[in-house]
Amino acid sequence: MKNDASRSTLRVTFFLVLSYILVFQIPVAVAQEAGEEDFLIEEVIVSARKREESLQEVPISVAAFSADSIKAMSLTNLKELGQFTPNLTFFNHGQTGGTSAVVFIRGVGQVDPGYSWDPGVGIYLDGVYLGRMQGNNMDLGDLEQVEVLRGPQGTLYGKNTIGGAINLISTKPTDELEGFVELTIGDYDRRDARASLNLPLVPGILAARVTAVTRNRDGFGSRFDYFSGDKIDQMGDRDSFSARALIDWKASDNVNVLLSFDGTRSREFGPVRKVVQYNEPLLAFLLNMFVEPDYGDAFLTDSDFTSYSNELNVNNVDLWGVGLTVDWDFGDWALKSITSYRDMDVLSGVDPDGSIYTVINQQDEMTQDQFSQEFQFSGLAFDQRLNWVTGLYYFEEDGLSGGFVDVYEELYTFIGLDIGYVLPIWIDNKSYSAFGQGTFALSDQLSITAGLRYTRDKKGVTREQYRHHSGVVISPLETASDSWSAVTGRLGIEYQWNEDVMTYASVARGYKGGGINARGSNAKEFVPFDPEYLWTYEIGLRSDLVDDRVRFNTSVYYSDYDDIQFSVIVAGEDAVPLFLVANAAKAQIQGFEAELIVAPTQGMLLSAGVGLIDAKYTNADPSTGITEESKFVKTPKWSVNLAAEYAIPVGGFGDLVGRVDWAYKTKIYHDAANSPIVVQEPYGLLNANLSLAEGNGKWVLSAFVTNLMDEHYILAGTDFLPSLGFAEVQYARPREWGLSVQYNF
Repeated sequence: MKNDASRSTLRVTFFLVLSYILVFQIPVAVAQEAGEEDFLIEEVIVSARKREESLQEVPISVAAFSADSIKAMSLTNLKELGQFTPNLTFFNHGQTGGTSAVVFIRGVGQVDPGYSWDPGVGIYLDGVYLGRMQGNNMDLGDLEQVEVLRGPQGTLYGKNTIGGAINLISTKPTDELEGFVELTIGDYDRRDARASLNLPLVPGILAARVTAVTRNRDGFGSRFDYFSGDKIDQMGDRDSFSARALIDWKASDNVNVLLSFDGTRSREFGPVRKVVQYNEPLLAFLLNMFVEPDYGDAFLTDSDFTSYSNELNVNNVDLWGVGLTVDWDFGDWALKSITSYRDMDVLSGVDPDGSIYTVINQQDEMTQDQFSQEFQFSGLAFDQRLNWVTGLYYFEEDGLSGGFVDVYEELYTFIGLDIGYVLPIWIDNKSYSAFGQGTFALSDQLSITAGLRYTRDKKGVTREQYRHHSGVVISPLETASDSWSAVTGRLGIEYQWNEDVMTYASVARGYKGGGINARGSNAKEFVPFDPEYLWTYEIGLRSDLVDDRVRFNTSVYYSDYDDIQFSVIVAGEDAVPLFLVANAAKAQIQGFEAELIVAPTQGMLLSAGVGLIDAKYTNADPSTGITEESKFVKTPKWSVNLAAEYAIPVGGFGDLVGRVDWAYKTKIYHDAANSPIVVQEPYGLLNANLSLAEGNGKWVLSAFVTNLMDEHYILAGTDFLPSLGFAEVQYARPREWGLSVQYNF
């Protein structure tokens, strides 16, 4: 423990010294040599507080990524972006495929995407909350910007943003006839295409933008026939098509209407799975009395990307949404209406046991539709000293999760042991909110921010459970419902020392909705559990230094995390164990984010970021398997990213731009029990991109490599050794190269 503390201290000291050198020494020397040459850091505009403002004026920890930076980093989806953002982890859920979103910010999130749970980080597309975790690994094909808001956003966003929020902002139509076409080829027979067209239908009044993206790649993993060695199918492929269309109508001088549509269709195999260890629990011992070869080590493979599984392997997703945003501008105040409907269908099938036997096969079919309506009233008052926003929010969703789990099917054949089951779940959820927040300028330099939100959630669940083969009822058709209400908010103070430096201090409360344990096998388990709550205390610095050639932002936080939701085992009647979901733990989390950007010379941009999450349980129910010594799931203690970009002119043709990005994360525990078998040791990722842009910007040629050092790291893992006799992990993509050409018009 002492050595760990010493290493942590050295890391922090090294980063602070490096920051001092970069911030206060190198840029000064370079500035003296550069004279009046202009190579300033660009201003970043964000909408984190429901209004457009400079990132340097926002008293929240925000990481913003523009469309250009996303392309320069060779990123295609949110999961990849999560690798390069301090204190953010973004993984897929192993059972529901590559489009699911397991998101954690500062150690707060949710692992299980089932209908019993809500996400701990809210994802918003053009202001619309995406209610389920499935389908949320969104393609970054034509987004203007991605904003990662760290810490509870319990006032302006509210619903299930206890850990933070991710804003996805689409590129809006303009009055210019323009667009682009991009083609990409690469490893694993990669064939990607993006195209976008902006149409000024009625100049100054009506414009439209349509974008389509297709991603196609062979799987980097394979499943083989155990006896013949022949390849059965792939794992980890990409086969998706997404489209987005927006129509912008300036109905009058003070009314603007934006109609949007987005849709995604993917037809893919499941993730790359690898069994890392077998043992022989009782049911495996019984199975091995009837089969040859024995279920066990015979099915271990030499490669991280191969398996002998031979059954379910599918991940199909169909989702679409339509939105209508209407803005009324009345001068000192404005009204915005955001109306949305979304629909999702997911089919996932997995055979994770790595063998030719049906130790476990699972197929899930999930459907969900949601409707939301938000009204925002905003404006200026008291001689523009008060900037305020208030509003009303309504959300409802209906869904069905159906499918089956087959367990030790061979024992059903040999001795009639029928332990597989079917568990259909129907949900009917509603949420209502009223919120308000204002920032009042006490002077030209000093401001205070205060806000509150009242939320009421209602959830209804109907479910039944029966044996897959015999149809014997395990749990009869039952319905349960409950409701919860919460008051969340924010109080902060901001001081603008000069036009380049701002500091702030804030306290904020976040909330994640309660739920109903739909997976319980009897009425005593089919019961509600309460919401989670988080208080976060934060101080921060926003600074542009050395004539806008250096940007240094940092936030330091401390959080009290209460009523953490966990699955627990308690003794029922006759000592029969009951599997419940309860608010079974408390924790304290502290840490910081620091981000540095330096423009030392014309054409060069350097950046660095570091995040620390020091999370500790202060109380835990021992029946959860969690103790005060347990480590948080999906939460590396340290995350670091470094980037360097340099552009040089090439004759009279254009600019040659080289960029490298490096990300590092310390140890990650992929299950709450901290099984050492499925832990990811510290790892680093290196991406490189070289682009040649024609002087007039019409043609851009790029060559890139992702995961240049060919790091093999895992995205998820499950230790089933005590019950099913195996532990398995799912691997991320290895090193890949690509070439792309983009034509802009």
